[in-house]
Amino acid sequence: QSLDIVNGILNMDTHSLKGITSSKEAGIISNNYANLLVSSLLHEASALFTPQKSGQLFTIMRHPIHTSVSLFYYLSYAKWEQFYNPEFGNMTLYEYASSSGSNSDGHAAMIDNWLVRYLSHEERGEISIWHLNFAKEMLETKFVIGLFDHLEESIFRFQYYFGWNHDNHNSSSSGGGNHTAMTKAKKNTVCL
Repeated sequence: QSLDIVNGILNMDTHSLKGITSSKEAGIISNNYANLLVSSLLHEASALFTPQKSGQLFTIMRHPIHTSVSLFYYLSYAKWEQFYNPEFGNMTLYEYASSSGSNSDGHAAMIDNWLVRYLSHEERGEISIWHLNFAKEMLETKFVIGLFDHLEESIFRFQYYFGWNHDNHNSSSSGGGNHTAMTKAKKNTVCL
């Protein structure tokens, strides 16, 4: 299988099931083609790793209220998303925050406890204290966490923790300016 490498960076789709399957078939982790993987599909992307080639997770988190507000606006126009809801475009933020259940199309009006649901793999139905504790344990034991409100600090933290180095080189595709790439990671890393 031919690999798409752009400016020294492997370009594989790890944000879709099809892309993850292609990445696994290409052996991007097992053949040491990638040290850093970014995916919004944590559970599915974990199939790329093995006990011999394990990964370390990192993520950038933001305050849950800021996340909910951003999600509300995003899901009002993001037709490609599973939880896209055109009715959000006609709602106020207060109406969205006050809503529960489903709208007329059966879409969830507001996704409650999104991170707990995602980490515990419980997208629908009731969540309990068990789900919360599971999600907290995952975050505490499996992730290096950065904060959205302190993004630059968080990037430096990741660089230090993972041993990322910078290679600065001129790139004609960026108009001759400096292009920075993180290379030589000590461990395979995956970003959620």
